[in-house]
Amino acid sequence: MNVLANWGAFVIVAVVNFFLSPYIVHHLGDTVYGIWALVGSVTGYLGLLDLGVRSAVTRYLARYAAAGDTEAAGRMASSALALFSASAVLALLLAGSLAAAMPHLFHLSPEYLAPARMAVLAGGVTVGLSLVAGVFGGTIAGLQHFTLLSSLDVGLELCRAAAVWLVLGRGGGIIGLALVQLSLALIRLVTYRTMCRRLIPWLRLSRDSVGRGTIRTIISFSGYSTLLHSSGMLILYSDSLVIGALLPVSAVTFFAIGASLTEYGRTVLSGISQTLTPMTSAMEAASDKEAVSQAFRRSIRLGTLVVLPILVTFLVRGPSFIGLWMGEGYRDASGSILRILTLALCFAASYQIVTATMIGLNQHRSMAFIYLAEGGVNLVLSLILARPFGIVGVALGTAIPRLTASIYYGPKVAREALHVSRVAFAREAWLRPIGAMVPFGLVSLAFEHYWRASSLSLYFAQVALAIPAALLGAWLVALDDDERAAAHRWLGDRWAGLAGTAAG
Repeated sequence: MNVLANWGAFVIVAVVNFFLSPYIVHHLGDTVYGIWALVGSVTGYLGLLDLGVRSAVTRYLARYAAAGDTEAAGRMASSALALFSASAVLALLLAGSLAAAMPHLFHLSPEYLAPARMAVLAGGVTVGLSLVAGVFGGTIAGLQHFTLLSSLDVGLELCRAAAVWLVLGRGGGIIGLALVQLSLALIRLVTYRTMCRRLIPWLRLSRDSVGRGTIRTIISFSGYSTLLHSSGMLILYSDSLVIGALLPVSAVTFFAIGASLTEYGRTVLSGISQTLTPMTSAMEAASDKEAVSQAFRRSIRLGTLVVLPILVTFLVRGPSFIGLWMGEGYRDASGSILRILTLALCFAASYQIVTATMIGLNQHRSMAFIYLAEGGVNLVLSLILARPFGIVGVALGTAIPRLTASIYYGPKVAREALHVSRVAFAREAWLRPIGAMVPFGLVSLAFEHYWRASSLSLYFAQVALAIPAALLGAWLVALDDDERAAAHRWLGDRWAGLAGTAAG
């Protein structure tokens, strides 16, 4: 149910962003949108001040709730709130420093400098509010109330879309967009705190509950989570910064369009991976190692299987989609970025599941250094390849280390921590899901070559026509017998319900 709630939220958010993204790009223009993407990358690094605390809150709240230790849960949440409050102040100070340094970091025309600085400052406040909200969000996630979190996120996303539409429609620019983000961060903080009070009335937050021992527990866990988080930030945001520093700012827009689509694939997978951290933590508290291993095996297979139809569509028909969605001028450049990053994500899907499981088991130390090495190689390769190959070189600088980490280290960590052999990992994470998608890929390829879509409505209709091939392949190749039986029961129940409704 938690996974379905996350996916439901994703679908709604994806639809909203689908219509909103071209609206933003065309209203701002390539240069200003590129600056907006740079502002997002610069302030995104302030998210490093999370310091892994939210992950610690989610993990330990799940453990303490499973054990019925409400006192320890209160100490954990109170200590985390103290840490995040200090981080929020630091975020604002760093945002001021980054705003002052912008002329030295990027090639910005004088008329764009002041708005960019204001947007960075507003972004610093937004990050600070989000950090504090992370304590309450992590608490709710630790108790696995994902349906409520997803509902809230959907509501806020709809509000954001409406506000952005109004701001840009009235001639607003990046300052207006930054203020929209800030306002929604404040609303999220207040709403999360209210939800915590109503859903978890036994959780007590107070200064007296802040303890050095609890802070040490958080830091001992979050130190490695911080490395994971900071490496992820380096991977996620370094591309735009490299492009902004070495290439025209407008090139950021072409890269961001392709890269943003791969985020949809990652978000679908997060519907599974986000629920694994508290679930595996609770299983570990119950000393049920076999259940953890079984959940992991199933998750790497079904997680990859669920996201593959999106990724196969991007690989086979991505440039065509971008041409219809954003305009033909973005088709080739952004389409190349999309294909390069999507190829890496096909194998990285299981790597994301590995990471979430290891965090839940508090065995993510080794992965933190792997991610850090990947982030460093990503940055160096992107810098080397940017000038000779442009944004394609930056995409390759991201894809190569991600593929290497996913194919080599993902199975290695799973074998050492969960006793899943490399052969079993490859079979569950890649061979069965990819084999299942072969019919879907062939149908998509046929559409692309013999019936190329002339409109978005036809494009989506073709994708819908190809979905039965994906379902057939999944049924025959990727699902186990018990999963087919469960699907039979579910379909039977739905059919019986429909029949009863029709008879009534």
